[in-house]
Order: sequence, then structure tokens, then C-alpha cells
Amino acid sequence: MTIGVGILTSSGVVIAADGEETTGFIKTHQSKVASVSVLTQGVAGGCALVGGGAAGYIDAFSDELLGVFAQSKETDVLPEIKAQLHAFYKKHVIPFSKLPPHERPDFQMLIAYSRNGNSALFVTDKTTLRPCRHFGVVGVGDSFALNLLNEMWSPAFDQYAEVLAIDVLMRTKNAVEGCGKTTEVVRVSKDGVADMRAGAVEGIEQWLRLYMSFERRIRHYAIGPSSKKKELMATIKELEPFRKLLPIYLKQAFAESDLAGAKRMNITGAFTRVRGPKRESLP
Repeated sequence: MTIGVGILTSSGVVIAADGEETTGFIKTHQSKVASVSVLTQGVAGGCALVGGGAAGYIDAFSDELLGVFAQSKETDVLPEIKAQLHAFYKKHVIPFSKLPPHERPDFQMLIAYSRNGNSALFVTDKTTLRPCRHFGVVGVGDSFALNLLNEMWSPAFDQYAEVLAIDVLMRTKNAVEGCGKTTEVVRVSKDGVADMRAGAVEGIEQWLRLYMSFERRIRHYAIGPSSKKKELMATIKELEPFRKLLPIYLKQAFAESDLAGAKRMNITGAFTRVRGPKRESLP
């Protein structure tokens, strides 16, 4: 199972997903964000996908759609994305529509892309694409994560969307069965797709745990039994150094190029991030 979150910003899209893969009673780690960067003459940008549902179908559709995105010469790739979604459903999903409900294959995708400076975020539902105004969610616990985003998102998070995405993923993983382990974060922009270093994600998670402790103290001070103002001020002092360093920290988190540790496709100038091992194949 998967929980995936996407947040639109003024410079692109941030995508985050958990790393837990469940097969029966066994939990393993799996990279779930598939991506491609296209940096050729006349076309610049990238595309990142994360899906919920039938894992084999998600992998197959992701590979096909990233290939379409990388090979397209069009500035507006939305018609081609729609066509690929329809074609995939017609070939791989609709033929099994008469099976019992628990045997019918299905999946939902979060699709983020940036192309020549224009960024977009979509959520699929069967053969439809729904544009996301500010953020989108797919997978197990999507209602829980969506409620968090509705409460927490504001335009002020534009430069700190990665922190918001990590916060929402961490809270969802703590509350919802079926998602967990590490959090994977990528940034999609006119420069392609960049991975946030795992160490940086873990560092932000540690700070957010401290913030949650601070959040509880605020609540106790405001409406609860605690009136220890000195304790509250001490907590604020603990948070202040990190607040000042956060912009620098985020910049360094993406300092390494996405092309390092990437494999070249058979398309000149197009790169795709190395993904985890393939899961089960399609019928």
C-alpha cells in the first residue's frame, strides 16, 4: 500500500511518498516515485508519478507515461497523457471489469510535471484526470492526509513545501495502517526532477517531532492545566536556530544533481532516476 502527496509551488511541484511495501504479512521497503528529467533543445522539465492500487499496473503505466513524456516534442503534453491513460485502461483494465470486485485490477495515480516553465499536478480516477489547485493525495489514508493538508496548507508554505509534505506523510504514517517506513521526496521543476537526500528528510522529521512536542505544550498552555510560561519560552528557543537555518538546509538537501545516480534512456538528453526492483507483472 502507498500514501503519496503532491504540492504545487510557484516554481514546480513537490512529490512525497512512503516507502512501505506490503505483500501478505511481509513488509519491505520500496521506492515508489518514478520520474524522468528531459533536458533537450526546446524542451526542459520533468515528470514524477506515484500511485495507489495494483502495484504491477502502477509500474507498467508509469514506465509507459514517462516514455511518452520524454519523447514528446509538444509544449502541452496533457492531451498525450490523457490518451495514454485511456489506452492503458482499454488494454489492461477494462478486459477484467467483469471479474468479482476484489479481483478487478485498478489503480490511481498522482501525476506531476513541469515543462518549459509550466507546472501541473493531476490525480487520476479511472480514465479521468482531475487537476489539483494546490495539492493532491493518492493511496491508503488519502482522506486523512487530505484533511491535514486542508488544515495546514497556506501560500506561506510555497518555499517550504517539502517540509509540509514530510509533515503530512509522517503524521499519516503514524495514524494509518498500511503505510510507513521512510519518506521519499522529489522536486519537479523546469530543471528536471531532483531527489531530496534521505539524510535531509530524516533531519526534518526529527525537527518536526520536536515541533509536535512544542505544539502539545502550546495547547496545554492555552486551554489545558499547564501555565508554565518559562517552559514554553524555553521550547521556542530550541526551535529558533532551526528556523533560521531551514532555508539553507533545504537548499543543500537538493544540492546534488538528480543526474548523479541516474541511468540514461534511449532518448538523447532524457534521464530517469533509478527505481527499485520491479514488482509483479501485468496479466
